[in-house]
Parts: sequence; structure tokens; C-alpha cells
Amino acid sequence: MRPFPDVTSGRWPVSQSGGQQPVWARNGRELFYQNGARMLISAAVLPGPTFTLGAQVPLLNTSAYPSTAVSVYYDVSPDGQRFGFLRLLEKSSAERATALVQITNWGAEVRAKLAGKVP
Repeated sequence: MRPFPDVTSGRWPVSQSGGQQPVWARNGRELFYQNGARMLISAAVLPGPTFTLGAQVPLLNTSAYPSTAVSVYYDVSPDGQRFGFLRLLEKSSAERATALVQITNWGAEVRAKLAGKVP
């Protein structure tokens, strides 16, 4: 992480195992990214005068979705409760289509996993 516009005034690591595809939550308090193990991670950003990273929580495995360093293949809803992902589905060896996958109620699943329960 680097401050803007003076990107040389600081640097804070976020990921421990590599990271790509960063997307900010609209409220600026959460950063989502894909780690080196292809998990979507939620990193809390704590309020204050300097950048302070809070807890990081793995949300879901993203290995079924295309990943490139060039473009972001997902986005988070304005309320921070849902994600939209693009995934290539193979219809045949000669033809591909892009589908929209909606993941709902992921917050309840994360809370259940953090509590040691299987949803």
C-alpha cells in the first residue's frame, strides 16, 4: 500500500503470500484482494492518520474464476455485502461464453466459519 498522491512518502505491505486484483470497499474501510493461493481476502483498514491494517479474513476460493494481472474480474457491491465475478464457461472446445455469477449471503457464511461452524 502506498499513499496518494505522494507515493514515495510511505509503503505498507498488505499480503504475506503475494497479492493481486485489489478492490476497495466503497466505505474505504476494507480492501479485497486475491492472494497467492487464489483465495479472496478481506483486509480491514482501521481509521486513523496513517494507514493501519486490521484483521485479514479469507472469504472464498477464486480458482474457478479467470485471473489476469491486466484486468479485474470481480467487483464488490456498494454495501460491501456481495461480489460479482466473471467466469469463463466452456460450452464446447470451439466456443466460450461469459456468465455472471452472483454470490449472496457470504457474510453469514464467513461468520459461521469464524465461529467454527459449517454453514
